[in-house]
Amino acid sequence: MRTFFLLCMVFLFNLNHFVMAQSPQGINYQGVARSTDGQPLTSKEISIRISILNGSANGDSEYSEIHEVRTNSFGLFTLVIGQGESGSSVFNFINWTSGKKWLQVELDENGGRNFKLMGSQQLMSVPYALYAERAGNGYQAGNGIAINNNMITNLGDGDHDSSNELIQEVTLGSDNVLRITDAGGIKEADLNHLGGAAQNLSSVLAQGNNAGNSAITNLSAPVNASDAATKLYVDNLVTLDEDKSATNEIQTLSKTGSNILLSAGGGTVVLNDDNPTNEAQTLTRTGSNLTLTQVAGVGGGSVSIDDADASPTNEAQTLSKTGATVSLTNVSGTGGGSFILNDDSNTNEAQTISKTGSTVTLTQANGAGGGSFSINDADADATNELQNLNQVLTRGSDAGGNKISNLSNPTGLQDAATKNYVDTQDAVLSSMISTNYAFKGTFDYQNLTGTLMNNQTMPIVSEDFDDFNILGPTSFTATEAGTYVFSVEGYYNTVSSGGTLSLLYNSVKHPITIVLPFGATQPRFSATFMFKLSVGQTVQLVGDNIALLGQFNGKFFGYKL
Repeated sequence: MRTFFLLCMVFLFNLNHFVMAQSPQGINYQGVARSTDGQPLTSKEISIRISILNGSANGDSEYSEIHEVRTNSFGLFTLVIGQGESGSSVFNFINWTSGKKWLQVELDENGGRNFKLMGSQQLMSVPYALYAERAGNGYQAGNGIAINNNMITNLGDGDHDSSNELIQEVTLGSDNVLRITDAGGIKEADLNHLGGAAQNLSSVLAQGNNAGNSAITNLSAPVNASDAATKLYVDNLVTLDEDKSATNEIQTLSKTGSNILLSAGGGTVVLNDDNPTNEAQTLTRTGSNLTLTQVAGVGGGSVSIDDADASPTNEAQTLSKTGATVSLTNVSGTGGGSFILNDDSNTNEAQTISKTGSTVTLTQANGAGGGSFSINDADADATNELQNLNQVLTRGSDAGGNKISNLSNPTGLQDAATKNYVDTQDAVLSSMISTNYAFKGTFDYQNLTGTLMNNQTMPIVSEDFDDFNILGPTSFTATEAGTYVFSVEGYYNTVSSGGTLSLLYNSVKHPITIVLPFGATQPRFSATFMFKLSVGQTVQLVGDNIALLGQFNGKFFGYKL
């Protein structure tokens, strides 16, 4: 079994640029895989497992990931720690501030998962620059917070009262106890006494519509014939007396002698006339004669009212009742008679009804009839009868699956929201949520034309890392406006000097530095850029001054912030 070792170099690029903004989430790692006799493992697919250990070389693994890489003709390979195939942990969550960190490297020479430990080494100061994005320079102190020498201090809110802080949690348990958690602790409210059958307004009014002298407020102006009228509506209908005359008002009419008096702004009217024949007179009857008396010796007279049928049975008679017998008197010994109104039932007579507690009792009549019935409800609670809507809601707000319908869209902050309003706002919010795009591809171009090549676009082969198909054959195209990060790394093989590689964005070429690492003969390049793109804007890899047989190959990857 051969043993391999790795000669490794670890560093961060563009560090100063990101300290005050956002640290690059990755650590460049480069190494040479060699056999025990010192010979490099060239042009070979290998697997590397990188682990970040906490505290020591034998500490617990805080983060690990796997890279599948290919060595070049010198055994050199390059990877970015933080961009490999990670397990359950997340690179962004490494706590760089807690103790020392060690880098452990394991290798499988056959590109599988049979890793062998190659060694561990302590990470020194440079990787800890990742902490810069959470250090004092990365934050601004807000109300009640101070930052001094990378120390964050809570100054308090001024009143030093822990009972009025923001609520952290509100729960309603199965025991019907409401629990509110804030900085002052947990407050509990027992809601069990509010239990009861849920009622809508219709069921409440079915129990009774007595408002108990309480006012119904905030009514809108009535429109339909059956709408409740407001006081304002009624007041506007009152017609004021605009003639300001006291003589045509409602007044008292009285009579003294022949004078008629009208009180409160009226006057006196004399009704006395000089005709004694039209005054009030006395009417009398003697036998069949009606007589009207004279006034002042004039007027008056007699009229016979004897009827022509000579029948005494149709004259006015006396109706009387004795016990249950009703009698009509005779006239001249004829007509009249009796009939009995008495019935044989003593249970349907007028009786007394009374209520004691929840029992209603009807008294008997002559020892029969009557009885009792209970009007008690199921909860035996007299305080929950005849309720208004506010009282109903204090007993419970469970609608029991019933919906409130025909609501208008809300206008006030405390209005109930309609489904239409919520759906509309949800659509607006959804349109504002961006998609996090990520992509990865490879490129490989060799000049076989025999002439010096300029403005040569690198062909891109998309990998599985392009779910949104934003990588084309020769360019990246933004499908959504936003800020994108682009990374490029690879090698440049050439037999002659020259050759440059750039990232073309917004008609401007951004050069990628090509370097010859220590101990290597093949130039390599690695760079990261951040651009703001609009929908439809493209980014391309472009080569210039490429000599015959000059070859660029590497990886082109990135993501949207």
